[in-house]
Amino acid sequence: MFWNQERGFCMTAMKYEEIEIFKDIEFNPYTKARYKVSTFGRVISKKTGEELKPYIRSGYPTVMLHISAIKRKHFPLHRLVAITFLPNPFQFPQVNHKDQDKLNPHLNNLEWCTAKYNINYGDAIYRRIVAMLDHNPEFLCMETGLIYQSQSQAARELGLDQGNISRVLSGKHKSCGGYHFQWLFEFAGKLS
Repeated sequence: MFWNQERGFCMTAMKYEEIEIFKDIEFNPYTKARYKVSTFGRVISKKTGEELKPYIRSGYPTVMLHISAIKRKHFPLHRLVAITFLPNPFQFPQVNHKDQDKLNPHLNNLEWCTAKYNINYGDAIYRRIVAMLDHNPEFLCMETGLIYQSQSQAARELGLDQGNISRVLSGKHKSCGGYHFQWLFEFAGKLS
């Protein structure tokens, strides 16, 4: 690693031919003046020179950027890298991860694509089928100890909204109407 005094940021040489390059994020003039993104998927503040810490949102590393003096917006790192470094002459709407790892926003791992291509890329169809076959749909209500075969059954019996039960099971909400739910296979895994 070495420090570039002129630009005020650190560049890392991963391989002899691969150097981390930073460019301004040109979402709008406000972000251009404040942030830079690298080919490795790191975002730094131009003001402080510090790296913004990404968090996981919808399975992707994401950063929060100020887009005006008072507004902030979530930006997935892979999209920032693609928009900044990858030409998109056909105006494809989505960014595909070539290695199928959502946590890898490196420029060499990204490509612009159509939604159809992205959905069917690699072993995505196989993984969805395996997930459906392996997944036991039964889940447990932690308060009552009852096991339910379906979310609609639990919603009817407990007088709750099925969508809210789904959000608890997917981890988006912690509880629904004072009830906590967990997939049975996850609960059994914690016991063993």
